Amino acid sequence: MEINELRTKIDSLDKEIVKLLTERMGVSAQVAAYKIANGMPVLDKTREAALLEKIASLSGDMSEYTHEIYLEILKQSRAYQEKLMEKKRSEI
Repeated sequence: MEINELRTKIDSLDKEIVKLLTERMGVSAQVAAYKIANGMPVLDKTREAALLEKIASLSGDMSEYTHEIYLEILKQSRAYQEKLMEKKRSEI
């Protein structure tokens, strides 16, 4: 396969990844709303540890890379939830 074909494939995958990440953040907003309504903190260490373990098992030889990627995804998800929760608190 030629480099341009490979790059086209990567571009297509990137489009899917962005779509899924955007969808994930939308669900994260719903999680924030639930946490607000139920007085829960943003960080759930047990949930994050279980998720990272599951991602590692799905990733096989790529687990060290997916682990780092998911650490950042989780970090950004928490930041987004905190922003939404802070906004809700300021409205009260």
